[in-house]
Amino acid sequence: MEVCEGNFSAAQISQQKFTLQNAQALTFEAGKTYWLRFYLTNTKAQAGEWWLVLGNWSYITWFEASAGRLRQMGQSGHFLPLWQRAWPSHRVWIPIKLASQESQYLYVQLRQEIGFYCLRPYQVALFPWPHASETDRSRLFYQGIFLGIMLVMAIYNFLFFCQCAI
Repeated sequence: MEVCEGNFSAAQISQQKFTLQNAQALTFEAGKTYWLRFYLTNTKAQAGEWWLVLGNWSYITWFEASAGRLRQMGQSGHFLPLWQRAWPSHRVWIPIKLASQESQYLYVQLRQEIGFYCLRPYQVALFPWPHASETDRSRLFYQGIFLGIMLVMAIYNFLFFCQCAI
């Protein structure tokens, strides 16, 4: 993973100097824009789908390098409405699809508006599609249990209130 700091456009970023960084040593500040560059290679015999997790950012935009130009592939982040995110979930995931034996550069623009979202230490994770789907499914299951209990409690309180009002 390579990092570059600055508020550059997609056309300008390919000429900028990136420095190789260890993900655990990274520290980010609120109000600044950071660019990450990943070189991805699918060494498997079949096409693959993965999810890149970069933490809790206000805005994330990612670009694919092709024919010397950067093409915007999607955006996400906690400050975007769910319907504008690449994956409509509370998680900020970047979908990656690579054909068999394909390699490509992935440029990611990260922008943080509020400092308490910054994770320390910073973590980068790449999950295969089935694992990411299972993680989200278990979260939804436990949220459903919690909301069900809250609904039962609200109905109980409403009935108790109606009984006391009579």
